[in-house]
Amino acid sequence: MLCLADDLEPVVGRGETPAIDILRTLGPLASMHMALDAIGAGIPCGLMARFEDRRVADVAEAVRSAGAEFPLLRQRLVWRETGAVSVGDDDAEPDPRPFSLTYRVGAEGRPWSYEVTQSGRDVWFRATFAHAIADGYSMLHFLARVAALLEGRAYREREFVARPALKPRLFQAWMAEFLTLQCRSFLCLDRPREAAGITWTTIPTEQATPLLDRARTRFGGFGGLLAAAATLAYAEGVAPRDRKPALINLQVLRSRLPDLNGFGFGAGSLMVPVGLKPFPEVAALAAHISRKARKMVDEDWDGNLNRLLGQNAAHHRRMAQMRTGRSSTPTLTVSWKARPSPLGVGDGLRDIACFSSTPGAHVSAHRDGNGLSLSLTDRQTRAERGATLARLLGHLGVAPGLSAHHYGSPTPCGTA
Repeated sequence: MLCLADDLEPVVGRGETPAIDILRTLGPLASMHMALDAIGAGIPCGLMARFEDRRVADVAEAVRSAGAEFPLLRQRLVWRETGAVSVGDDDAEPDPRPFSLTYRVGAEGRPWSYEVTQSGRDVWFRATFAHAIADGYSMLHFLARVAALLEGRAYREREFVARPALKPRLFQAWMAEFLTLQCRSFLCLDRPREAAGITWTTIPTEQATPLLDRARTRFGGFGGLLAAAATLAYAEGVAPRDRKPALINLQVLRSRLPDLNGFGFGAGSLMVPVGLKPFPEVAALAAHISRKARKMVDEDWDGNLNRLLGQNAAHHRRMAQMRTGRSSTPTLTVSWKARPSPLGVGDGLRDIACFSSTPGAHVSAHRDGNGLSLSLTDRQTRAERGATLARLLGHLGVAPGLSAHHYGSPTPCGTA
């Protein structure tokens, strides 16, 4: 089991950055992610991308320079009695261990790891981060900064205003619904003995644009349709006798963290249960998920989750130990980054994908200059995951024949 060191102190280097309290700065959900890392059950996230016509040395230098611009990437993660802290260490390098989809924060507290490899005329960049300090938007923001450094141009992220909770729900009423979820048993896709792998594709712009327009017209956005298509794609691969209801974890953006230069954990979670007997039509399921998600955002569902988690970091560690292996673990996490990314426009970046190695399955999607990126991360075999992706694309109405990339982790779960 990998644990965060309890006795690491800040290393004073050239202009040490101040320590950052994870709970106070990023919130209870980020602190819970740190607690999971502390007991060896962390959920890493990351990204992959291909730089056309580049050299490893140039990309590596741009990655190092970009990392120096973000406070949380210049520090080490430490778990103390008072909770999770990111301590200053401006001389620190990223974790030197090989890239792995099952990355865990090691004893030295390095919160990220990356590799750059030459592939013909191109360079592949792969990185993993502790989820306590990173979310999907942050990783794309980081990659955009790397691309800007390589191109020698300026880059500034657009401003973000979070959607407010229009009809906040009383905590007591929310708590009753939440406890009911904890007592239910849901479809489980976890295979703890199998290594994680990722399969991803890019739907070209000429197909992605009408797909997104249809989803916006029918469902108010693409997120509900993506969640419905992914849920059905995974459920169809499960034997009927094992087909329990699914629990979908929808990621919502709550902050772009301007005080941390836009890199950190600013996401919230919405838990949506979905019945699968009999199978619903994808359009009906998409409409249901979209309505439910909007209602939960309006009622501040994720805000009440943060209130439940509270401000006691020691409590988060106890909860992390209790949570592992629970039947109420989400079947599927869906991360739709609705804000288009500037990546892939004039920067030679191709085949961009975000991922997260959750206990179940993770589906990530974003739009960039190449089209609509769509990735699946789970513990199926490569062939099974490819078949799931094909079913998902079919439910979205995407014509068959897209090429896909595969990456399987050579490191078994739970090893350093």
